[in-house]
Amino acid sequence: SKWEPYEYIKDYKYMGLTSEYVKYISKIINIPINIVHTPSFKVSLNLIKQKKCDFLPSAAITIDRLNYLNFTKPYIHIPLVVATSTKKTAISNINYLKEHTFAMVEGYASIDILKQTHPSLKIKT
Repeated sequence: SKWEPYEYIKDYKYMGLTSEYVKYISKIINIPINIVHTPSFKVSLNLIKQKKCDFLPSAAITIDRLNYLNFTKPYIHIPLVVATSTKKTAISNINYLKEHTFAMVEGYASIDILKQTHPSLKIKT
């Protein structure tokens, strides 16, 4: 998946901040880590569930994921932001958007986080 600058594939090479952590972990445990490139995070989660992949270096904790993943302490914190048209004014409070529908990528933890913290928001994947 493309999560620049955190992690992404460029010219068939794993890049980004997370890739540096993966290299460091590989060095510390003295075991090579092979990257499995997938078309989406949803596919990555399915590979984990099928035990065809061993870990996800950028997965956020959700209640559902605790059923099939063990998590370390977070090594990076990524804030959630709202993107809107350049013709709109800045949004200083998410509560102003309760009448609007949020479009979000299916399978991302941000959906679960928003549902827990703001259950009245309308979300479409």
